[in-house]
Amino acid sequence: MACVAEHRLWVGLALLLCVPAVWGQEPPISEELREAVERGMTEVLEAKLQPPRGLNEERLLARAYAVRGRLASERSARDAAYSRAAAHYETALTLLEGVARAGLLSDRVRLAELRIECGGVVLSGWAAPLVDELVITLGQRVNRERLTTLLERAADQYTRAAATLDPLMRGVERREEELLAAGVYDRVHGSYRELTLNWGWCEYYLSMLAEEPSEKRRRLRDAKGKFQTLIEWGRLGTSRGLCYMALAMAQRDLGRLGDAERAFQTALESNPGLMVDAQTRCEWALCNMHGERHADARGVLEPLVQKDLRKLRPEDMPLRFYYNFAHLLDAYSYLLQADTLRRAASTDAAHATVRRQAQQVRERGLLRMRRLAQLGAPWHDLTRLYVGSAVALDAPPAELSATELLYSAGVLAADGDHAGALKRLEIALARETQDKELIGALLFELGRCQFLMEEKVAAAQTFRELATRYRNHVDAPRAATLAFQLWGEIAEQRRRAEDYERLAASLRNLLENYADHSERERAEWLLPVALELAGQHEAAARQFGKVSRSSPRWEEAQYRQVVCERRVLESLRNSLSSDAYREEALRVVGRLLKYALATERRQATEAGAAGSWAVRARIAAAELLMNAEIDDAVGALDALRQVDPGALSVELVGPLLAARIRTHQRLGQYESAAELLSAFVGNAEPEQAGAILTDLTRDMRAAVDRHVATGNVRAAARLAAATVDVLTAFEEWLRRHSRGQAELRAVRLGRADMLRLAGRLDEASALVDELLAEQPESGDLRLMRARVVTARLGDGVTAEQIGQAREAWALLLSETNLRKRAPERYWEARYNWLSLRLREGAAGDVVQAITQERVWHPEMGGVDWKPKFVALLAEAQRKMEQ
Repeated sequence: MACVAEHRLWVGLALLLCVPAVWGQEPPISEELREAVERGMTEVLEAKLQPPRGLNEERLLARAYAVRGRLASERSARDAAYSRAAAHYETALTLLEGVARAGLLSDRVRLAELRIECGGVVLSGWAAPLVDELVITLGQRVNRERLTTLLERAADQYTRAAATLDPLMRGVERREEELLAAGVYDRVHGSYRELTLNWGWCEYYLSMLAEEPSEKRRRLRDAKGKFQTLIEWGRLGTSRGLCYMALAMAQRDLGRLGDAERAFQTALESNPGLMVDAQTRCEWALCNMHGERHADARGVLEPLVQKDLRKLRPEDMPLRFYYNFAHLLDAYSYLLQADTLRRAASTDAAHATVRRQAQQVRERGLLRMRRLAQLGAPWHDLTRLYVGSAVALDAPPAELSATELLYSAGVLAADGDHAGALKRLEIALARETQDKELIGALLFELGRCQFLMEEKVAAAQTFRELATRYRNHVDAPRAATLAFQLWGEIAEQRRRAEDYERLAASLRNLLENYADHSERERAEWLLPVALELAGQHEAAARQFGKVSRSSPRWEEAQYRQVVCERRVLESLRNSLSSDAYREEALRVVGRLLKYALATERRQATEAGAAGSWAVRARIAAAELLMNAEIDDAVGALDALRQVDPGALSVELVGPLLAARIRTHQRLGQYESAAELLSAFVGNAEPEQAGAILTDLTRDMRAAVDRHVATGNVRAAARLAAATVDVLTAFEEWLRRHSRGQAELRAVRLGRADMLRLAGRLDEASALVDELLAEQPESGDLRLMRARVVTARLGDGVTAEQIGQAREAWALLLSETNLRKRAPERYWEARYNWLSLRLREGAAGDVVQAITQERVWHPEMGGVDWKPKFVALLAEAQRKMEQ
């Protein structure tokens, strides 16, 4: 349990004699080695004390590893360190056993001392957390097998040490001169006292682990005998109170409560010191509870219970565990007293009154338990354990009070029965009560159960209710955190505006009612984000403006504030006149550019300023400037030119270049747009790049067509060359992202057309041939081939070349219903076929064909083609007259 990791109390504080022998009894060592041992610096010692090592070197390493184990916070690290310590002690003992076989009295005493030291490290160090857990949980929760192994390991060392010391102590008066001559007289007495006390503790805790009653009593009697021996011996000094307390504990567990009472009283009267005094009071209280003298137990604990657990003074902190434990036992005494009264009610004539009294006492104890549980770990789990041992929490819900239902729900939840726990909590909440502290505890446990059952919406609503209606409850701040965390998770999963609104409400409650909340800074940022995602942009803008200047998100908040203002503007688009919208849009543009400029200046003077938000602001301003109401592409381009793309992160280069490309498009500066394209495609997100490429190629081809239509051949050729580069990039992008073949063929066809118009006819011809090999029946490709072949006809061409071009157009004209299905294509093919026939010298056929077309189709393709046919007819007639 958590308590034993933090407090080494029952063994670590009670067994005050479990300490290594004094440094002065051993060969002197350097200050460096002494410091390494006392600080557990095992790596330093391992490096200094290289094998083969002697007895004292192994002992130093053993002590250093013991210190390292005591300082370790993780159980695995503790066990590893103590295991190494034990191994070094075993090596040292083996070396010393070889020396002691020579029979020197001093060596035999030294061996006994080392065994006591080794046993003490196991008992007061390695086994201490498990002993703590054994005692504090009343023996209900502990790794019994592991603890038994460690205690027996310590007991084995004490047994072996006793084999040396017992004979010496039995004949101590007779052998006094021998002991003095060997220089071990005082050491024998000190070691015997340490051995007897620690061995007694070892037997006492083994009795708590014993399964058989006979073994339990045997070990208790053995422990009692050792403690009694020390007291009768009389050489106790400051440990007198400790020995009497230990004797009283053994007598209590043997059922000799009267003797235990007197021993506890003697322990307190011996002025044992604050630590032993506090422990004695706790143990004496347990003795009174065994005798069902619950009021007396509380009286013994009163000096400790008077301490306010939330306001302990610095000088009280070493005893904080005993103060807490005293509160726990004080509350436990009420539960046991209630159980005593309930049993008495079955024989008492006024049993209803007694049962009512029992319930009142139980509620008083449960109230105290709740207050202790609110201190957090480990007391939350401990109170549940104590309540479970004193109250029949498995009774039908109707027989339990609301408080008992709360605790029984906790037990069920701990066992994984969350549905059962949920039902009990709902029953308790349905009962009428004015106890806000109880209601708050019920709500918190209800929310926890709902969360564990994956009912996240219900859990979020429960936590929010606790955080808003019971703000003074001890669990309210935590509930406020859980409420916004759950609503945030729900909103991110469902993406509903109403969920973001609930998230915002939870965050606002936290900010307005919990001034010292640990999540306050985070909530200050998340509130406007939630409002923005909920579509409440005006409120979001106000909240972004409230984000503290000291917040790491302040720079972003300033940007988002203006962006929200822009979205408010967009929401008003249909309700404002064009002039009013334009005026408001220009105001927002001004705010965006002002913010960007201020941020750029801060970036230049303040380390860590977030310049990326300035870039985003400029992009947003450019987008507004290019909308229909403002239509200021020049201003947009000017805003964007202030930013160097080479200094930006990858995620910003794409959006910036996209915005600049669009402004060049709007201004008709297609070649400038094309120059930016390669860098843009390499940095933009795939979908963004696809959209820009589509828009840009469409606009550039339309511009080329306009130049062709107006007869501006040179401008058309220059822009077509730039368009070829854009289409090439588009084609590469399509291949890289595995887009559809139809889209890829369309782009390649467009590139062939731009190659033709740019005068790069060989490339155009090769590309068209590739495409025709894939789709030989395509009318679009046939048209493109005819155009390319015709464009390649210059002066000095052969009749064969002219005939090939004419056949290309004839293939188009052979398509069924071409005039009706694609009239534009028909008139283009018809005109080019007749032009080529004229070049072949068939002027008469051309005159006859055009004359016939005029009879049957006088519009002759409309305004785009009729003038061309008229001019061709005139040219054919001139050639006939020649």
